[in-house]
Amino acid sequence: MPDDAAQLAVGHLARPIKPVSPDDPAGKAVARLRQSPVGAVPIAQGFQLVGLLTEADLAPLLSQGPESWRKLRVSDLAQRQAVAVPSDMPLAGALHAFEESGQPVLLVADGPNSCRGLITRSDVLTAASGELVPPHIGGMATPLGVHLTTGTVRAGASDLGLFLTGAMLMSFNYVAGAILALVALVVQFFAGPASPIYAFIAGIGLVPNAERWPAYADYTLLVAGVQFVLFLELMRISPLSGYHAAEHQTVHAMEQGEELTPEAVAQFPRAHPRCGTNLIALVVLAAVFLPAISRAGEWGQTVAVLAALVILLSWRRLGPRLQWLFTTKRASAKQLASGIAAGKALLVAHRQALGKPVSDGRRMWNLGFVQVMAGFISVMLLANLWQWLGGPPLPGMF
Repeated sequence: MPDDAAQLAVGHLARPIKPVSPDDPAGKAVARLRQSPVGAVPIAQGFQLVGLLTEADLAPLLSQGPESWRKLRVSDLAQRQAVAVPSDMPLAGALHAFEESGQPVLLVADGPNSCRGLITRSDVLTAASGELVPPHIGGMATPLGVHLTTGTVRAGASDLGLFLTGAMLMSFNYVAGAILALVALVVQFFAGPASPIYAFIAGIGLVPNAERWPAYADYTLLVAGVQFVLFLELMRISPLSGYHAAEHQTVHAMEQGEELTPEAVAQFPRAHPRCGTNLIALVVLAAVFLPAISRAGEWGQTVAVLAALVILLSWRRLGPRLQWLFTTKRASAKQLASGIAAGKALLVAHRQALGKPVSDGRRMWNLGFVQVMAGFISVMLLANLWQWLGGPPLPGMF
């Protein structure tokens, strides 16, 4: 057993699960079991633990009709005697308790009337083997490598890397605006003010005298969309997208319990369901539908409901597509190595930090959003300073 695993207690592994009462309806117990990650829930009478309910105990429900079993209470179901172990019991003691009791799940108690949660045999064996994986892993891509965190601990890229991520993203925003402004100047030079194309660009504010073409103001959303695509393209061609893919693939591998090797990590997909890009997809869809809702008149409420339905059904599909097309690209060997190194360091830090209290402020700092926002705002302030010193305003989306 690894040294750090030998210092662990079962309380570090307990999964908090709210107990049911013997007087609760059987349906409530079924719903609670469905939510339980270990297929069991504790039974408590007041503050006293009285038993354990597992999925195998639901057999009586199968032989009765729906109307009958809806009248059943938890006390009517077969229950097994709960085996409780103290939260400070070492892993070796928990393994012995599993062997002695033959139970698939053990209660972890802080006292005779206090249940911290449940543990399974696989929980203990995984921890004893030194392969304990954090239940939740987040991360970010930075120009200096992959950053991973559990909230409690972090590993990988430094605070400087996170700051540079925010600075780069805001810079991409201004560069995308500058590209559009350059297009406007080229059109102005070759087409002249009499050109409809020039009138369109002027009407949306990319060149002076916008008030001369108020009819073209409706195209602002279109140009914002073009600028957004340019922003995503700048993201794609930057090193951030490669590190972003490496971050996702490493997290996938860790969540699946795979060995962190380049060959294993590279087989996982670049998209991840918890990526912030999915939220960007939600914002994009909302921005597309909002103008239609505002112009729907008496049909506004109906259009709003239909738009909300379309958004809810499609944003989770659009998010992974945006990840695949823009915010990630195939990670290089160096970028994969960065993700793997961060993953291995995070596993070590996680095992060493089990049971140690962490403040909310430290958790927020470990997530990295504060550092990213600092970089984001710094570039924005520099742009405002440039304008204050007399320079032309920089066209940005935000």
